[in-house]
Amino acid sequence: DHEEKKVADEVIIHTSKIVKRNGALHIYKIFDIYDWMGANMEYLSVPEDYEPRSVSLTLKALKGDCKNFAATFTAMAVSIGARINIVDTDTVCLNSQGDPIGHRYTLVRVATNEQKTTEEFKLIKKQIVKAIRAKYGKKAKDISFTEDSEGLWLVIDPTGSKEGYPGEVYFKHKLVSSEKFGTENHDMELFK
Repeated sequence: DHEEKKVADEVIIHTSKIVKRNGALHIYKIFDIYDWMGANMEYLSVPEDYEPRSVSLTLKALKGDCKNFAATFTAMAVSIGARINIVDTDTVCLNSQGDPIGHRYTLVRVATNEQKTTEEFKLIKKQIVKAIRAKYGKKAKDISFTEDSEGLWLVIDPTGSKEGYPGEVYFKHKLVSSEKFGTENHDMELFK
């Protein structure tokens, strides 16, 4: 519909101002979005029953809760060709009112399962870990990945982008649900 197209166009224009790299999708474009969110957006803890605002409003306000951060990161990453999985967890943490809440974050697919061996996945993980540590320094210790029938995914929790790094997991949790967005048939080019 017209409103959805308008929002998609806004996200594409906004993302094109942040991601200055040309060419195919690669991991550094994902880092650009993550870094921009950390430098420009404010995390607000809100009650769990809070209805998230639209990506368009979140980009205008430059603040939101984990649901807003995950939706905004997803819209921006999908606009450059990434495959994203938004994950809801049973993580019990406390909001600013002291109430227990769950958590939402994203996974970025970094490789498809097509013709990939366990050894190839290990090499891809090693390359991504090296890139994260080169960019984010010694604080980038434990970098988390997950695999499913679609491929290899890197954890990206945009709520941690102020002081964290891609791949960092903040909470031990159990997956409650997930929903995937973006193109299904590509491998990310890791270094261009």
